[in-house]
Amino acid sequence: MSIATSFTVLGGDRRQTWLVRYLQKQGFHIRTFHVPEFPDTYGSLADCLKDQKYCILPLPSFHDDYLTQEDGDQPIHIETLISTLAPSACLFGARFGQQAIRLEQAGYQTIDYSAMEQMAIANAVPTAEGAIQLLMEALPITLHNARCLLIGYGRIGKLLAHRLKALGSYVTVSARKEADLAMIEAFGYESDYTGLYHCGLEQYDCIINTVPARILSKAQIAQTNSQCLLLELASAPGGFDLSQCKDLGRAAISGAQLPGKVAPATAGQIIAETILSYLDFNH
Repeated sequence: MSIATSFTVLGGDRRQTWLVRYLQKQGFHIRTFHVPEFPDTYGSLADCLKDQKYCILPLPSFHDDYLTQEDGDQPIHIETLISTLAPSACLFGARFGQQAIRLEQAGYQTIDYSAMEQMAIANAVPTAEGAIQLLMEALPITLHNARCLLIGYGRIGKLLAHRLKALGSYVTVSARKEADLAMIEAFGYESDYTGLYHCGLEQYDCIINTVPARILSKAQIAQTNSQCLLLELASAPGGFDLSQCKDLGRAAISGAQLPGKVAPATAGQIIAETILSYLDFNH
């Protein structure tokens, strides 16, 4: 990929800010529009997108029919975006949903960088560190000697289990695959079966979910002790219902978009590197 490649970066939060800084540092020419801390390169969206092949949208890219961006700027409707994009433009974004169909029907290519393995692995680090931060802020006790149930043993689960144990927590990890359960025990954690929780739920000071499926029912939430903190790290629909936790008097918090909240510079660089790697491999 030529260093002369130019990108237009639109909207978003401070991840987009740091993404722009990283790409500029690598020598790329960048146009910005409604990016936090950056002035609009041109006075209109149409001028920022004129003759631009590559456009980088935020994570997630849209809320309803509008581009995701911080408050204060005039929101950009998807039809406005479609009407101003250069012919055959390529849009890098995240979690397009139904908007991908509308963009592709209009003749544009959409590439979901959040679904790429490189980004998923890299993003697990700031997510795990951010989860530790949330637990330290929300729990009335130290993580040292805290009894923690971690549901799921994927990328985030592996990293978070290691960090919790290093802080002196008693860590139980639940999974369903026999290979995962064996590995959990090999690393010195207690193991349990996701969904059944044979070890019981009343013993834990905190329960952290990393599985994007409902695997903790209202009846099971009711089995936790009244001081238990539940932390949701998975994408929708999540492992449990936050409103049910509230109804039952349990403290529950969402860790949605943790990388962007706790480490925007790292998160922005990860997005940029994922996009550059994709272009290098496919061009």
